[in-house]
Amino acid sequence: MKTSSIRPSAIISVNQDRPGYFELADGGTLFLDEIADRSAAAQATLLRVLETRSFRWVGGEKEMTVEVRVVAATNRVLEDLVEAGTFRSDLMYRLNLYTIHLSPLRDRQEDILPLATHFLSLYATRRGLQFNPFSEDVQALLLSYDYPGNVRELRNVVERGMWNPSGPVCATRYTRICRQPPCVHFPS
Repeated sequence: MKTSSIRPSAIISVNQDRPGYFELADGGTLFLDEIADRSAAAQATLLRVLETRSFRWVGGEKEMTVEVRVVAATNRVLEDLVEAGTFRSDLMYRLNLYTIHLSPLRDRQEDILPLATHFLSLYATRRGLQFNPFSEDVQALLLSYDYPGNVRELRNVVERGMWNPSGPVCATRYTRICRQPPCVHFPS
């Protein structure tokens, strides 16, 4: 996570500065994925930026002010990490203005087909292809798997199907072996 920016001219003579994530998100929203995996130093920096709404480039003299809404996500329980001493309680409280708990995909079967169809449309459009809806057999296979990798795994299954439309695509986490992984055949 890059919460502060290094001014290139502080290291070498460069005429252009590249903005950091907070600068790019100024006036908008910054999404921080896997917030629980941030180092203690990154947590301290993030907390300071959230508290003051400002930062200074490393090697810079000017304080930069930003107005950014931060949305953070994690698949871990932050309260447990605070108790274990690996996540700052003050940062947790600062981020915890509004919490949305989302169940794993395996508990939301009704979301699998709409998400899979969305990903199919997305990847077909990127490749300039027309696509057919999933057959009933493919729908049944997509619904038969519990997706331990959640939406990311479902997205990868669909994307891999787009790259190999004539062959089977196993809905496993990459090369993970399971008893009877569902294999999905996508229409060309």
